[in-house]
Amino acid sequence: MKKNFSIFLIQIITTIINCYEGYLNYTDESSWGNTICITGKSQSPININSDLNLLIDDRNEIAKIESFDYYPINNQKIQFVHGYKYMIDTSKNGFFNMKIKDKFYTFNLHDIHFHLNSEHKINSKSYDIEVHLVHINSDNNYFSNNKYLVIAFLYKIDYGVVDNNSFIEQLPFNNIEQEINNLEFKSLFSKLDKQTLYFYKGGLTTPYCDESVNWLIIGEIQKISYSKFLDIKNLIGKNYPLGNNREIKPLNNRKIYIISSKYTPRISSFKLILIIIIICMIVLFVIYKMCPESLKFFESFI
Repeated sequence: MKKNFSIFLIQIITTIINCYEGYLNYTDESSWGNTICITGKSQSPININSDLNLLIDDRNEIAKIESFDYYPINNQKIQFVHGYKYMIDTSKNGFFNMKIKDKFYTFNLHDIHFHLNSEHKINSKSYDIEVHLVHINSDNNYFSNNKYLVIAFLYKIDYGVVDNNSFIEQLPFNNIEQEINNLEFKSLFSKLDKQTLYFYKGGLTTPYCDESVNWLIIGEIQKISYSKFLDIKNLIGKNYPLGNNREIKPLNNRKIYIISSKYTPRISSFKLILIIIIICMIVLFVIYKMCPESLKFFESFI
């Protein structure tokens, strides 16, 4: 009994120390101090294998992108928080609307963070960097099965010419004290209607590993220059020489969906009425130019 109690006490002390230091041991997730990280059946990341459990959701019965809008990042720095998260606070920088199983959700952007070595794999292939845009459900329902939407972009080193104006190339990983201003990232979504999008239900890849995440993996692999990759590696590698990427988790009969990326931006009632009025005015102007006598017809109603 005393021996078991001693072991139990040591485990508690170890957990407290780990939590205090904040650093995650990616080779021993039992040290993360959270049961669901070990026992959960819907954990992330996963290997998106085209030969296994991959379904086409061309009717958007599972998920459909409705609309989104993002605003440039201002007055922010790359932060190192909790001892494991390299992130930018983007809690006021936009939203993403999705319909999931016929229910409409608004997810507000919370942060953008970075992983050295990709967490997800596509057909068992890993990539050099993975960027997560973490969104939180606007209804703030703690018991919801759709608390989060995480959009993931995978990056591969390109040794050729890379667009220096792209989002990731402009981030100051070599000087995290440098303030970020007027940095636009909406262009990351400019090709959603022309590529494969993978959707599945999973969990957060860091404690507390909550399994209420809607994952949207962008199928098009992004480009990153070798110099920018080295900046990220030098930054994250100081604390995580092998990378801050979690190992692949079992799919456990979950389904991965290729969803249609076609979406129709939602238009407000005011804008819709204004558009209708403008169209009517244009039509009347064209009719008048083609047939001036028609004006007399309208004058009869005045």
